[in-house]
Amino acid sequence: MTIPADLDERIPIQILLGHKIRRKNFQQNIKCDHPYNLVKDGFNGIKNGRKQRYKCNKCYSRLGQKVLIAEQEKYVKKIKEIFYELFVLKFPLSGVAKQYGIPQPKLSTFKKRVIREAYSQNRDVLESPTRRLPEGIMFADETYFGSRKNYNSEVEFVSNNSEFIAAGPVEKKNLDWYIKDVFFEINESVQRRLKVFVSDGEDAYKSLIKSIGEDIIHIQQIHDPRQLGTVLINKYERLGPHWLHYQIKTNWKAFCSGKRELTFDWSIKLIRGKMYSVRGRPNKSKIQEAWRQWCGTRWRQKYEEYKSHVTPQNGTAKVFVNPETNKVSLRADSRKWMIKMLTPLLKIFKGKHVTSNIVEGKHSQIKGHGLLRKQQDPIYQHQEFVFRAYIAEHGHLPQITLYGRYLWKYLIKSKKKEIKSYDLWSNGCHFTQSSLMAFV
Repeated sequence: MTIPADLDERIPIQILLGHKIRRKNFQQNIKCDHPYNLVKDGFNGIKNGRKQRYKCNKCYSRLGQKVLIAEQEKYVKKIKEIFYELFVLKFPLSGVAKQYGIPQPKLSTFKKRVIREAYSQNRDVLESPTRRLPEGIMFADETYFGSRKNYNSEVEFVSNNSEFIAAGPVEKKNLDWYIKDVFFEINESVQRRLKVFVSDGEDAYKSLIKSIGEDIIHIQQIHDPRQLGTVLINKYERLGPHWLHYQIKTNWKAFCSGKRELTFDWSIKLIRGKMYSVRGRPNKSKIQEAWRQWCGTRWRQKYEEYKSHVTPQNGTAKVFVNPETNKVSLRADSRKWMIKMLTPLLKIFKGKHVTSNIVEGKHSQIKGHGLLRKQQDPIYQHQEFVFRAYIAEHGHLPQITLYGRYLWKYLIKSKKKEIKSYDLWSNGCHFTQSSLMAFV
């Protein structure tokens, strides 16, 4: 593997080793002036056993074996090379462990330690990056880790420029609750800019859009094999405690061609809500509260018109699409609310397919080749996902400070001269005979 010239910029890590460093004709000793604040800090392996290490609770000085400066620089360089192969090039952990002579469980534990340390030191940068949300478009989708029968899931929100906005772990049972929890952690200024929301056909996204506001257009790409290419365009209007659901059913190639007539199916559905927040017959106070909350608004007329079937509730309509002027014109059986929903989408998707491929491509960019393995700890799984999302977007790791020499004995080999010898067997006993260099 060729090491890039900008390795230090791509892997901006700092490793703090012991304070005592020695080199030929040079020695640096940092004294500790707190002799009554020393605590035990593990052991160092030596030839005849092990040696106790100590650490100061006030200045955090560590007292133990001495380290050569040249060996320290070599260790840091090898750690950066390992990080570059694991996180930037996304090489398999087993292959990296074999290349550097490190046991795979040791390297896996060290990798988890690095990701947890990076998350704790850069949580704000990883979880809440600043985004402008160009054109007010947001994409959302869930991705999984591990095999489909046994997996952890993560929901991700990205912008139209494929920029990472937010992510969080989710469960299939309470998907709508988890999606709302992740979305409302996004900066409020980004939420206010949202105009078009693109997702798959999960019903949980519908409840999210209703909780955000009435002015948002929701596009759903259906992944059912029986309805491939189908796109649903939704909008919700509040009617007191109820909702009117406006829906246009069309094809994902609706805006790919030039000037043409677009034919689609449409429907208007009523989603009933609760007038009172309690079960059974409401008392006088609850009736007055509901009157103040809902009956002051002019929604009953539309509600009665829908119930009496005065206005059509479904059908087929045509509009004329003109990408050159970014206008959608009325044609047979079309309505003004259809024009209001299709016009902003024409400006965004003209000459393109109406799909959620941007967020799906972001999943592949973060996870790399194949699937990430399922982890026992879903919290760590989320930390690894946002850590890899940062690397995929910026091309380098965040600033990390690591402590200690976890892989020292595997990366820095001992320079002791090997004694050349040969084996002897006598009367069933084994002996080792050292050889003289002059006779070898």
